[in-house]
Amino acid sequence: MKVVLRMIIADDISENVELILSQLGHSAFDPQHKVVKSLKSLKSALQKSIWDIVICNYNNKKLDPLKVLQTTKGMDFEVPLIFVAESATEEEIVETIIEGARGFVTKSKISRLAPVVNRALRETAIRISAREAYKSLQDSENRYRSVIENASQGIAIIQDGFLRYANPRLLEVANADEGELVDEPFIKLVYDEDRSAFNRLYLDLLRGREMDEHLDMRLKSADKKLKWLRYNGVNINWNGKPAVLFFIKDISEQRLAEEKAKKSSKLIEHKSIALQEVLSQIQEDKESIKKSIYENIEQAIIPTLHRLKEIATPAQMKLFDVLEADLKRIASPFIKDIKDDFAKLSPRELEVCRLIKNGMTSKEIAQALGISPMTVHKHRELIRKKLGLVNNGMNLNSYLKNKMEKQK
Repeated sequence: MKVVLRMIIADDISENVELILSQLGHSAFDPQHKVVKSLKSLKSALQKSIWDIVICNYNNKKLDPLKVLQTTKGMDFEVPLIFVAESATEEEIVETIIEGARGFVTKSKISRLAPVVNRALRETAIRISAREAYKSLQDSENRYRSVIENASQGIAIIQDGFLRYANPRLLEVANADEGELVDEPFIKLVYDEDRSAFNRLYLDLLRGREMDEHLDMRLKSADKKLKWLRYNGVNINWNGKPAVLFFIKDISEQRLAEEKAKKSSKLIEHKSIALQEVLSQIQEDKESIKKSIYENIEQAIIPTLHRLKEIATPAQMKLFDVLEADLKRIASPFIKDIKDDFAKLSPRELEVCRLIKNGMTSKEIAQALGISPMTVHKHRELIRKKLGLVNNGMNLNSYLKNKMEKQK
């Protein structure tokens, strides 16, 4: 099966057109052609359709062969041009080839036209394929370069101990220009105390070992600021030699936050210890006060109370007995608990409760408090009502004593 050949023939001599068609028709091609007789019609034909080849009569007086060549080359796509000539000097043939013609055939060797066309088509296909492959490679490289140059992390390639490549982010972190860092020993950027660790990491990666975890080290930047960097690296081949590709993240703010957190934690710990010491001291002071109160009651108040009881009337004696019992229970939570549990009781009612709990009758309470027995009776009724003891048959004295026993 013949190959369709879409071609333009730039010639105004019909015999020449028929000769070209005959030669190509007897080969592997099936020529489908268009004849043009001017540069304008040539350009129009090239713009309107897709063509495989242009064949031009080199000796055509109406068409300048070099202008035909320039018009063909000026298109956005590549179309090979072959000249066919009645005769031509070697210099003319060489000139057309130099200018970009893909072949030159004289009529005396017109049988070579088909092979020349075939070679021109093949070479053009190779050039187009190579050009597309190169463009694809360039596009890929540009994409990778764009990713690297716009990466949020610093990227460094270190070979033979020298920094061979630094992306913009790394230059920003180091606060330096490319000319200041590239092809300089990278170790100069590493904090003095971290250099041994960096050298071990670099040599391990060169030997092909993989990093188990990242390594944090300090950087000596041009602005003299201490910065913390996190390194992750891998062994690569760079220009035919082993090198290490490092991904470098600035973690200075993170480390600063961690240091602040540690200081805050220590401060809280110290304050907690201090608070425990204060609470312990308060407890000691509390125990000391309780002991002092107890000793004062036993050594000063109780003896005085005993002397008063020796000269007291029977009614006063009963009151002094209650007072003595209360003093001995001065640390007891009974009165506080009464206030907590029976917050609705008035101070006078709380005092009546205390005397009832100690077994005093209404008459004795009236004498002790200087009020009438009727008033004491009213207080007892109000107390029972507020404590929810109305109509339940419970004795108020028993209730209060029971309450005291529970509080012990």
